[in-house]
Amino acid sequence: MKNLFFNVPARRNFLKKDTIEMSHIEEIFKRVALTNHDIAFTLHHNGKMLYDLKSGNFAQRISNIYGNIYKERLIAVNELSDVVEISGYVSKSDYFRKSRGEQYLFVNERFIKHPMLSAAIERAYASMIPDRSYPSYFIKLKVDPSRIDVNIHPTKTEVKFIDDRAIHAILNAAT
Repeated sequence: MKNLFFNVPARRNFLKKDTIEMSHIEEIFKRVALTNHDIAFTLHHNGKMLYDLKSGNFAQRISNIYGNIYKERLIAVNELSDVVEISGYVSKSDYFRKSRGEQYLFVNERFIKHPMLSAAIERAYASMIPDRSYPSYFIKLKVDPSRIDVNIHPTKTEVKFIDDRAIHAILNAAT
């Protein structure tokens, strides 16, 4: 009897169940689709169309991904300063979630994770929503590229601002 060995890439050993991997793909899809709302996108899985997104404005894209109910759940946020330009949407205080799944921050059209800025938004809701509940938000920041460092993490989702505290204060006031 002969043993057969297959060349399997090392990374394949780290793949999780198909449903988990698909949820990761879907999350990346949402991040790209949200920030590029002027481009049409489709996402198919196992022969089924999951998303068929037409080009439009930011509010339309949010509604197309999360449902038309979001048209009435969101409040526009716009703030302009010398440090940062803030635009986007936050949920009304009577619409909150039990998870942080619908929290999106973008800087210069790139999805980011920034605990300090996320905390600023959540702090604005602190007295209005129950403990262990979270607002939904879809916020875009425009910052002079010379005042930001995106090379602090391999995935480029974590960033360092020169004016962290100023952006934090402006974002907290705007939301």
